[in-house]
Amino acid sequence: MLSAEALRIAEIIYDYDPRLELAWIPPNDRLLNEEYPYSVIYNDPSGRRNVVMRLRETELDHRVLARLWETDTAKGNNILSSIEAEEAARQAIELKKQQEDLEEKRELAAWMVKAPVGARHNGIRLT
Repeated sequence: MLSAEALRIAEIIYDYDPRLELAWIPPNDRLLNEEYPYSVIYNDPSGRRNVVMRLRETELDHRVLARLWETDTAKGNNILSSIEAEEAARQAIELKKQQEDLEEKRELAAWMVKAPVGARHNGIRLT
């Protein structure tokens, strides 16, 4: 199962370009001594799937996004410097975390509005 951080990075990659996806090889399906259980895959409009980059477990963080953004010239962007790409990647992950936290709070608020009197949340009784 993917970690929350891996899911967050996968969502950011998809938001950046829906033709890109983060793929993961479950431990039971890996070859012996598999070093790269993650990969970023480009889904070609013709149906072909091409591996853009392969990643170790320890590389699955803001650096993945930085590498993608740093080398992407297809979007007509200037190529970002390594420092700019890493900072942008860190900010994107932080914003995604904030977005998830806000969504959780909205869901809790909606539940509290509909909850019956006397319902409890984290040990607190609603009145």
